[in-house]
Amino acid sequence: MIKTIQVLEDAADSRKVKTYSPSPIAQLVCWRLSLAGLALWLTGCASVINDTKQAIHVQTLCSGASVQSTCEAENAKGRQTFVTPRVILVERDIQGLRISCKDARFRPHVVWVPAGPDVAMAGNVLLGGLVGASVDVASGRGMAYPSQININTPSCAVATKK
Repeated sequence: MIKTIQVLEDAADSRKVKTYSPSPIAQLVCWRLSLAGLALWLTGCASVINDTKQAIHVQTLCSGASVQSTCEAENAKGRQTFVTPRVILVERDIQGLRISCKDARFRPHVVWVPAGPDVAMAGNVLLGGLVGASVDVASGRGMAYPSQININTPSCAVATKK
C-alpha cells in the first residue's frame, strides 16, 4: 500500500509537521498500473506483439525459374496443402517447418526449415525478462520462419516414374 508521507515544514520547530496521504483513488490507480506492468512483463514481448500465425512466401524453382508444384507444409501445430508459388499462413512454433513438394518435372523433394528467434523476443533478453522470453519460446510466438522460402529442386526435369 502507498504510505503516508510526513514533511517537516519548519526545521526550527519540529511540531510543524504536515501529513500527506494519497487518496484511495490514487492508490487504486497505482495498484492497477503496477499489476498491468507485471502482467505485460510476464507474458513476454513477442507474445504481446506477434500474432500466432506467420505469412511465408513459398516457391519451387526449376533451373532458377519458378514452377508450380503441389506442396505440403507441416509443423507440430498444423499441416496444409497448397500449390506453389503461394503465400501461406503457418502457426508459429518452436519446431521446424517440413515442406514436401512433388510434380511431374521432378522427384518428390523435402526441405526442413528451422524456426529461429524473432526480433521481438530479443527485447526480452536485452531487458532481462527471462521469464517473458521463456513464455515467448514456449508459446512459439517468439519464433519465426524465414519470410521467403525458395525450394530448389535438384532433380528438376527428371520425370517421376510410376
